[in-house]
Amino acid sequence: MEIPLQTPNPPVNMLTSYISEQEMTFIVHCHDRTFKHVTAADSNGQPLFHVKGTTPGTSWSWRRKVYDSSNDHLLFDFRHHSLDIKNGWVIESPTGRKLCSLVHKAQITSKHSAIDATVHTESGEQVLVLMRPNDHGALTVTISVGGTAIATIRKAEDNDLVILGKRNRSVWEVRVASGVDLSLVMRLRLSLLPFYLILTVLSFTESKHFFVIAPNITGLCAQSVALNIVHVMSLLFIEKWPAPVRERSNPSWSAAVRTTYQFWGNPRLLPQAKQSTTGRSDKTESLAVFLVLRLSKLPIYYYLHWHVMPRFFAETVVELVSEDVAHMALLTRLSEVTAREAVVRSYMAVSWIWESLVFLHGANAALAVFSVLIGLDKPGDWPPLFGKPGCAYGLRGFWSRFWHRLAVRSYTNYGRVVARVIGLLRPGPSSAVSGVVVAFVAFLLSGLSHAAVSWHVGMRDWLDVQWFLLNFAACLAERVALAAVQHLAEIAGRADDLAAIKKSWLGRQIK
Repeated sequence: MEIPLQTPNPPVNMLTSYISEQEMTFIVHCHDRTFKHVTAADSNGQPLFHVKGTTPGTSWSWRRKVYDSSNDHLLFDFRHHSLDIKNGWVIESPTGRKLCSLVHKAQITSKHSAIDATVHTESGEQVLVLMRPNDHGALTVTISVGGTAIATIRKAEDNDLVILGKRNRSVWEVRVASGVDLSLVMRLRLSLLPFYLILTVLSFTESKHFFVIAPNITGLCAQSVALNIVHVMSLLFIEKWPAPVRERSNPSWSAAVRTTYQFWGNPRLLPQAKQSTTGRSDKTESLAVFLVLRLSKLPIYYYLHWHVMPRFFAETVVELVSEDVAHMALLTRLSEVTAREAVVRSYMAVSWIWESLVFLHGANAALAVFSVLIGLDKPGDWPPLFGKPGCAYGLRGFWSRFWHRLAVRSYTNYGRVVARVIGLLRPGPSSAVSGVVVAFVAFLLSGLSHAAVSWHVGMRDWLDVQWFLLNFAACLAERVALAAVQHLAEIAGRADDLAAIKKSWLGRQIK
């Protein structure tokens, strides 16, 4: 049953040129996920307004510009108060005059779709306009003034697909009473942009109390929290994903929890990343196969880590003494390195990789089984975390093809922002220099996040940052060396021979 609409009293007019003469309906087409491209047309298909957004990473305020489609005239800007914890928004005229201010009633509950808007009318008055959801999923909302409903907004189409093609991400039907400023209603719809999540670091700060009991698990949990903070900040302020609206078929609180979980705890934004690092798709993996493959890892890892590795350590290193770890420098004292020191260093280099793989892969397998069995996820949502061991040739191959990619999306987003700020990243194909900057930022952030965990558990140094930056330098050296070989081959007229080597088994190991 449609809600009866009435002309607002007092009038609420930001722009007097766009007042509806009679009750009408217009359609809002959101062409993308972040409301960067939006068009509004009347019931006859005549364009009314269109919205243009900024390129991701170029604006921290979610600025959107609303235009009159008949003459492409800029009506106003809509932007966020950046890091405002109250999640405030403001509408400004092209001259900078404040037309309206909006605030969400809540940030992380079902009331995030409830909005209070203070409209600064052309007559100089300030009128409170309320937007309230009619259902738990905010599929229909009512806009009212002084208890009188003046407009409704209903979600008519929802295409939550990885590849939209020519489809709109969502379509909204707007009913407006006579005497209503259409531009105001248009802006209230766009205020359903992502709400700001207030993150707490309580779990991070308290994790140190479990370090003595289970240091490996403590480090894993603390690192997960650090990654989650980076992920959510990237999601909200760089990629700027909107808060998704739940399906009409399941508007319950459990659906709300699931929707939030799919974004909040999903740094790779799966299942959009259909291919794992091995290049194999898990989309067709049955539940039985999924459970067998994941559950079998746990006893295998347990036996190898707690039984095989200690025996291997006893046969190679025997035991560690203070002299084995007395020297940190290596390159400056190569002539002094003994055979035992070389063995100890080699063991430690392999040991950290193995230990990280066991705990990360084991935790991933356990969480995957749990999430799938309770119906929260599907098997295809949990592809293998690591690539094949054969991919770990060279440092670049190790980091890009073998090691887990949980943080890659978030870290590279920050890297692109830095590259764009310093003028290295422009529309079109990325340059080699911008790629180096992005990689540097990714390694730096990885080092800082690991250092934060180390400091938190009492190891007050910057070795993690140094180690990751040295890995970046080594990867860059690999890239420069291969580029130099390519250049020399072209000068010597051996480009075809080099191309043949690249296609061989040797080339696949070093490219």
